[in-house]
Formats: sequence, C-alpha cells, structure tokens
Amino acid sequence: MRVAFVADPSSPHTRPWVEAFAERGHEVFLFSPHKRPPPQDLPGRIAAPLAGSLSGRIAAPLAGSLSGRTAAPLAGALPGEATAESASHPRGRRAWRDPGKLRAITRALRLVPAFRRWLAQTHPDRLVALRFQPEGYLASWGGLRPYAIMSWGQDVLRFARVHPLHRLICRKAARRAALLIGETEPVVAALRGLAGADALLAGERTQGIRPPVRIELGWTGIDTAFWRPPAAGERAAARGALAAAHSSWRPWLERAEAGEPLLLSPRSVDRHGHQRELILALARLVGRGRAAAGDDPAPGLSGGAGASGAGAPPANCPLPILLQLGAGDPGERGACARLVERLGLGDRVHRLGVIGGDDLRRLYWVSDVAASLWSPDGLSQALLQALACGLTPVAADIPGNAAWLEEGRAGLLADPRDVEELAARLAFALEHPEWRAEAAARGRGIVTARADRAVEMGRLVELVLAMPDAGGAR
Repeated sequence: MRVAFVADPSSPHTRPWVEAFAERGHEVFLFSPHKRPPPQDLPGRIAAPLAGSLSGRIAAPLAGSLSGRTAAPLAGALPGEATAESASHPRGRRAWRDPGKLRAITRALRLVPAFRRWLAQTHPDRLVALRFQPEGYLASWGGLRPYAIMSWGQDVLRFARVHPLHRLICRKAARRAALLIGETEPVVAALRGLAGADALLAGERTQGIRPPVRIELGWTGIDTAFWRPPAAGERAAARGALAAAHSSWRPWLERAEAGEPLLLSPRSVDRHGHQRELILALARLVGRGRAAAGDDPAPGLSGGAGASGAGAPPANCPLPILLQLGAGDPGERGACARLVERLGLGDRVHRLGVIGGDDLRRLYWVSDVAASLWSPDGLSQALLQALACGLTPVAADIPGNAAWLEEGRAGLLADPRDVEELAARLAFALEHPEWRAEAAARGRGIVTARADRAVEMGRLVELVLAMPDAGGAR
C-alpha cells in the first residue's frame, strides 16, 4: 500500500510513523512543508520543496524529489540535525516572533499547488498529517479524501485557541478528516469539539461531516528496550562516556560523582515550558541551603526568595545542579540566562544544547530528578523517557502528565506557575532517595505496560489501514 505523510521529517514524532509503515512493507512517501533538510536515514521518498530556501520560495521541482531519496537542498541550506526524542531542533530565526503561529497558515497556502502536484504524482492509498499546523491544513486543502490527522496536543490545545483564523481552519480540517487521533483525553476532547462530534452524538445535524469522523485515543510510545534503567555499573560508565565526549561537562560531572544531585530539564526552552519558574525554584533551594550553612545568599536570593512558608523546602535540601537541554525560543533563552546571572546561579545552571540518542540516555542515567514543566501539552515524550530510564519526574500538573504518574505514585505534580510549590516538590524528590527508587520502579512498569512503541504503533497502523481507500475530493 502507498502511504503518504505530511510531516516534519526532522521531528522525533515523525520517525516512528514512517518506520512502522516501512517495516510492514508499505511504500512510504513524505511531503515536508519545512525548510530544514530531511535526515538521510529516514525511510521512504521525501519531497522537501522548501529545503535550502532561506527566502521561503519553492526551491526544487517536486518531480525531481520523487526520483531519488530526498529533494536536494540548494546551496546555503539550513543545517539539519536529527535530534533526540525529547529535545526540539532549533527553530528558525524568526519563528519565536510568531507566537500565534500565523506563518503556518501562509506557508500552507503557498505550498498548496506543489502539494497537489505531489499527491497527483504519488497516488497514495492513505494520507496522514502529523499535526494540524501546517500539515493538517495542507491535507485539508490538498483535494484528496479521506485523510487522518494526528494531534500532539499544542496544535489543538494552544494554537487552535490562540487566533480565530486558526480555529476556523482547524475546524474545517477536522470535519473533513476520516480519522483524528489524540495522545491524551484533553486532546481527544478538543478534537471532538473541532469536529463537531459531540453534536452528532446528541442527534443534531452537523454540516460538513460525511461520514462522521472517527476520533481515537492513541500515542506512538517509546522504544522501551532503548530507554531503560542503567544496569549495574552503567551509571558510572555513563559519567565517564559523557566526560570523554564533552570535556566542558567534566566539572559538573565530577561534582555529581562527589554527591551533588543533578536536576535534568529535557524540554526545549519556551515561555510555556516554565524554565524561568524552574530557575526561580532552584534559587529558593540554593538560598535556603546557603542560609543554613551560614553563607550569605547570592544576589537576588534574600528576602522573598529565602522566605519560609507552608510547604517550603527545608534548609537541608541537597542543592542540585540544573541541566537544561534543547534549543527553543531565543528570547526566552536570553531571559533565562539573564535571570541566572542576576541570581548568581552560574555554578548551578548549565545549558547543554540539543543532545541526541545515546548521550541523552546517559544524561537520564546520571541525573537524579527530571523536570518536565510544559503546559499546555499532550503526552510528553520526555516524561515517558524519564520514567522508562528509572528517573523520577516532577511534572506540570496537567491531565496528560497526571494520567501517567498515577497521582504522584510514579512522580510528583506541581503547578509550574507556582514557584514555591515547585520548589517544595523538587526538594521532596531530592531529599528522599528511597521514595525515588520506589517511584522509579512504578514508572518503569507503567511505561512498559502502556507505552511500548511496537505495540502502540501497531494499533495506530491498523487505524490508518482501516480508513476507506483514498480517492478524489470530497
């Protein structure tokens, strides 16, 4: 069967879909609406008309991209790099200036003619869009029915609500689809609202849904054989491997080996990721620890930062070293850097950039607590990876996280906007290694039972294959 995807080939969310269909013997095609050149090891034939075009115009004829592995990027192409599953790739220079993601609409409109030519050349039996903006918009405007859209969470929980034009286009795309898949119950509820499925259940006539859209809960899961707890001796070996590969990391790795705990933040920096709140929570811990030791608090840690209160972290809390991964919003990165400097936390906060594969797993192994604070969000791959690797998370108190942490039995939930609450949760996790060990065992069991990629992708493949055969426009 010929299966076509509209997706970002550099996204870690795309690879499991493409590989699952390719491994089952299906012919895979992918249309990328992004400028980043696709990775060379992704299965299937990839059309990337914008790859290498800094100006945004279509730079390569689509016919040429179908004759080989990928569209050839032009001179001056943006550097492409496959990233770890939880570390976002660097965004474009101006993407962070578009918080409403309105450029996704104009980009999709600009690519419609090329996308329709591509569909005519590939003649797919199934069409799957991975995300609404701009992938789902293109699927909706491509003229081929039926199609499926997979929602990760922010596309419907955040962007579909931020601007009326997004709401309108998302609603039309959802109501034209044959299959919608969401990773969490809140995402599924948002999809039902967009598709008008609730009105159909109530017996009302909802214009534009013929036949009714099938809406399912599903996720890609993770490779639980790769993302696993360290065996005996592997944690020490991981420290050595990281120090050998990244010489600038040796000072904090040596401090960790001497007993200082590591707090890993594996998500990219964004204002919705609450990195500033995490830094302020770290300042609470450091301020109280220094006060207990009789030292003067660092600048910015006196007064409110060191004040005690209900549920406040105790003064003897182990002082962690914060490791920030990913790229993300340049403006937010700058704000975090200035905050770290103002609070005197330069020896406690280290930005490691985009880390992939084995090194990311080693970082999970050498760390003591993970902080996954994005909101709104669907199902966090970073959260699943941390649980699978035996690392206890402190996560944003949102439904997508609560469903996996079993109300605190496998990790802790905190309001990421409440710095004192966040500091208290971090302090508890850092102070209680026995509890962390019990929570880690539960977390590993939850992930292996519910998020094994081979099982979960098998179900998603069956959902797509059960769609009606693709045909003309509807």
